[in-house]
Amino acid sequence: MWDLVRGVGLAAISWLLWSRGWTPLGGWLLIAGALLLGALAMLERWTFREEGNLRGRLFLRIAGLIYDLALVSVLIALWHGGEQLPLPLLYLLPSAHVAWQLGSAGGTLSAILTPLAFWLMHWATTRSPLFDSPADWGWLGGLVASGFLLTWVAARPATEPGTAGNEMDTALQEKVVRVLEETEAAHRELRVSYRELAHHYQRLQDALTNAQDALELLTATRQASTPQQLYPLLLDRLRERFHAAGAALWLVDEQKLQIQIAQASGVLTGWNRTLSGSGARPAWQHKVALETVQYLKSLALDAGEAFAEAHQLGAKADPRVLTVPLRTGTRYYGVVVLTAPLGKGFEPGMEERVQALAPHLTAIVSLYEQLSLMEARLQETQLLHDLDKLLFTVATPAEIPPRALAIVQPVLRFESALLALRAGAAPLAQPLSAGVEREEMNERVQESDFQVVARWREMPDILSSLRFEKGIGLQGWRATRARPLLIRDARNDSHAAPELYQAGIGSLMLVGLSAGARLNGFLLMAHSQPDFFTPADLEAAQVVATHLTLLMERARLLHQLEQLAVTDGLTGLYNYRHFHERYQEEVRRARRYQTPFAVMLIDMDNFKQVNDQYGHLEGDYVLMQVADLIRRTVRETELVARYGGDEFVILFPATNLQGARIAAERLLQAMRTSRFATTEGEPIANLTLSIGLAAYPDSSSNPAEILEKADDALETAKKTGRNRLEAGVN
Repeated sequence: MWDLVRGVGLAAISWLLWSRGWTPLGGWLLIAGALLLGALAMLERWTFREEGNLRGRLFLRIAGLIYDLALVSVLIALWHGGEQLPLPLLYLLPSAHVAWQLGSAGGTLSAILTPLAFWLMHWATTRSPLFDSPADWGWLGGLVASGFLLTWVAARPATEPGTAGNEMDTALQEKVVRVLEETEAAHRELRVSYRELAHHYQRLQDALTNAQDALELLTATRQASTPQQLYPLLLDRLRERFHAAGAALWLVDEQKLQIQIAQASGVLTGWNRTLSGSGARPAWQHKVALETVQYLKSLALDAGEAFAEAHQLGAKADPRVLTVPLRTGTRYYGVVVLTAPLGKGFEPGMEERVQALAPHLTAIVSLYEQLSLMEARLQETQLLHDLDKLLFTVATPAEIPPRALAIVQPVLRFESALLALRAGAAPLAQPLSAGVEREEMNERVQESDFQVVARWREMPDILSSLRFEKGIGLQGWRATRARPLLIRDARNDSHAAPELYQAGIGSLMLVGLSAGARLNGFLLMAHSQPDFFTPADLEAAQVVATHLTLLMERARLLHQLEQLAVTDGLTGLYNYRHFHERYQEEVRRARRYQTPFAVMLIDMDNFKQVNDQYGHLEGDYVLMQVADLIRRTVRETELVARYGGDEFVILFPATNLQGARIAAERLLQAMRTSRFATTEGEPIANLTLSIGLAAYPDSSSNPAEILEKADDALETAKKTGRNRLEAGVN
């Protein structure tokens, strides 16, 4: 209300100045008065809002009184022609107001300041320090008296003490004061409770929002089974929830001590950035985290549209880039980066919401990394199991290398490959994959002691394009102890000559097949795409190479064991047991399909004399020479076995009696023209053979009787002069 009175005074002064013509001094005076009035009003509201600030209130009362007295003085000084009006009475208004506010102190203050203001007004208008009329002296005395009168009135009690009414009024006032105090205390408690309730409600709202954010991420995990499927979904959900223009996921590769982008979306699509670290693992993780942040801060210089307006990392107000470190107490997994739309930052509170997702994102990334690792290990285990099964599913060890490449290819995903073995470790027979000529089986690769045993598609001659510190090709690689080699990009690798990329090879892996300290072979795999093979692929290739080396060695030993089971230890021919099994097979085949077959029984004439003359060791040596002669005389399709002692037997599949007779005559002729000697080179003369022949159906209509018929024919040949053949006829 009093501010309204002051405003009326200012309005009156404005009217008087306008009526007299505006002057710069008057204008500035009016502006200063209005500003002071506004400042006083604001200070009063601010000061009286605080309880217990008595000194501030007193200062404002005094300042207000001075302002009011100045306002009245200016008004009286500008009012010409108003000498007949009692204008000094206007001084009583601010005096009464301050006495009402400050009591007797206010009255005393007005008794001092009001006459002083009147005198200053008189001096400013007349330029005379003394009053020149009795009226002015009268007004001066009246203003002093009115001030002291106000002091007496403010100090006088409302009623006389000692009356019943006074006691009742005092009790009522005290009761009212207590009620007002209790009401004010209740209001304060209510305000405090409201603030606490609002705080808890906000916390509940934030927790609900964070729970919804986490639920969105967990929903994405139900739609993906691999990291490659999950990471794009996660980034899309984060961009949608936080209205981000771009998102990227950086993951740590602890083997190579570097952090690189695993997935990016939005305006960050196409990023392919990698940061490397060095040093011990905990220190390296901290260093990589700092390097990541520093790199993100510098993206405004070279990242184009996504950071065109100087995005600020981690700023509390209007952040342009938000980062979520993915870490536990012992490991640093990486960081998630969100970028705001161009021209504006994230809304307030977004950074706290994003940071609240850090434990959930870390847990999800950790879980899927473990699942990916477990899947890779399971795949490796299945691969090794499939390789082990080859040992019992192939007919010959030579089938293992090509079938092994076919099993390994879906895991390592190479486009071309070759497997080479040292000549002594290579299989005995080796059918290559379809489309590969048999002559390639004996191809030499850079060194005479290695030969290719299996291929996967066409592999260009690239070994000569590999460079090492101590040479090129296999020689240089073996000089470096045949360490596993990974060429991720053939265009800029120190081990790759330019010819390698020109041959269509973008990335390459070379691992050795070592048994102890000896290199038994190598596995070379290639792909046309650079950066296709990873260190994890090289690690898997090493596991495969080690297992394949053991598998080939087991196959070789198993083949040797099988050979020992069916081979005669002295002559190297098949033994009687194996011959008898094959003979029964031919009998069954003849009964079912009526296919012919023949049996030749061979006995050395007078072999007992050789043993008696030269000894049994020399006799064994003669048996070995005769067995070698028989092996060289017959065809590969015919089975030669030692029948017992100095007797041999030959099984002729799909051969009639006439064909067996021709083979027997050829053997007799070879026996006559061959020379035999002892271990010391002494010639042995008069070594002859007796041969008995039988064939189905020429010798018997029952195929089971052919061996018996051949034995009868042999007996007849020995009785009729030896060194001849006898054929059984049906």
